[in-house]
Amino acid sequence: MFSAERPSYGIFGEEYGVSGPSDAEYQWVIDPIDGTTNFVRGVPVWATLIALVHNGVPVLGVVSAPAMGFRWWASTGGGAFFSNAGGDATRIYVSKIQTIAGAHVSTTPNAGWQAVGGIPKLVQLQTDALRARGFGDFWQHMLVAQGAIDVAVDVIGLAPYDNAAIYPIVQEAGGTITNRFGVADWRADSSVSSNGILHSETIARLQ
Repeated sequence: MFSAERPSYGIFGEEYGVSGPSDAEYQWVIDPIDGTTNFVRGVPVWATLIALVHNGVPVLGVVSAPAMGFRWWASTGGGAFFSNAGGDATRIYVSKIQTIAGAHVSTTPNAGWQAVGGIPKLVQLQTDALRARGFGDFWQHMLVAQGAIDVAVDVIGLAPYDNAAIYPIVQEAGGTITNRFGVADWRADSSVSSNGILHSETIARLQ
C-alpha cells in the first residue's frame, strides 16, 4: 500500500528491511509489532509504529495499540494527539513536574544496561523518584507524551524502527527525547524521554 500510494518514497521496516529508491527524500519507517513478546504471550501492550522521515528527520509518527484501543500521532508543527477506542482526538502535553523526587518514572533494565554498568544507576533513579514502574516498549514514551509519567528510560538494544515514530510524538507534546547520552538520534540503540524539565538531570544520572 505504501509503495502504491507513494512510489517515490523509500521504506525501512523491521520485517522487510529497506526498499524503494535509495536516494528517496522521504522514507517510511515501520515496526509492524512493537512489543512482540507481549503480543505472543497475550499481553495487550503492543503496537504498530509508523513514521515518515524527511531527509533523515522523523516528521510524522503514528502509534496504534489495537488491543488497548489507543492511538497516538503527531506531525512536526502540528501538535501531538491521542484517541481512545475511536473517540475524539485529544491534544496531549507532557507534565510540568519539576523534580525527580516528585516524578513518576519508567525504567526497563536489560542485558544492555547491565553490560555498561547501568543497572545501579537505574535503581537509584527509581529509588529517588516518587513512583517507579516499568511500562516498557512504546507505551512508556506515550505516557510521557500524555503527561501521565515524567521520565521513561528504554532498554539498550533498540533499532531505528523502535524510535522513529516515538520522536515526533514526544517532541510535539512538548517533551524531550534523546539517546542515553542526551543526543537526539532516532537511529540510536537507546532512548530516554521526559517532560524536558527533568531531562538533563536524568541523562546525568545515567552516565
